[in-house]
Amino acid sequence: MRTIRTERSLHLPNETGGFLIGIRRGPHIEVTSLTRQGPLDRASGISFERLCPSHRDQIHAAWERSGGIESLVGDWHSHPHGTADASGVDHSAWRTLVRTSSRPMLGLVDAGCATPNLYFAAAWLRSFAVELGLADQDAGHLIFAAPEVDETKRPVTRTLFWRGIGGAAR
Repeated sequence: MRTIRTERSLHLPNETGGFLIGIRRGPHIEVTSLTRQGPLDRASGISFERLCPSHRDQIHAAWERSGGIESLVGDWHSHPHGTADASGVDHSAWRTLVRTSSRPMLGLVDAGCATPNLYFAAAWLRSFAVELGLADQDAGHLIFAAPEVDETKRPVTRTLFWRGIGGAAR
């Protein structure tokens, strides 16, 4: 979270963002690193577009370094004004990520509050994306859990892990 908070501060009053890189273990997702705003990305006070090829290059490099274990697991961006609630544009971006990857994705929105809003997006969800709640935390981790999510009227709980990301993120 330090990296995201630093990036948010550096780019105020505009939005900033990047992609989340991590490891999938069954229903669990551990975020291990992230990409940062690149020189070709577009940012304003109300939007952020990831256009820089550096995002793709960093995701591919993480995948190669890890022997195919680390991959794209979602995206993140800041809201410099207002709340960390997901907008229609955010939902649309997550829908595109899920559709192109054929995998569930995370969406993190940081508005400078104590805890960011983290969303889990999947094609099989009735509402497509659900906001996760902070379940636990320690010095190095924030652990988010989904409320009961049911596509076929049966509860399914997914727990997602957010690993503390410090200065080593790219």
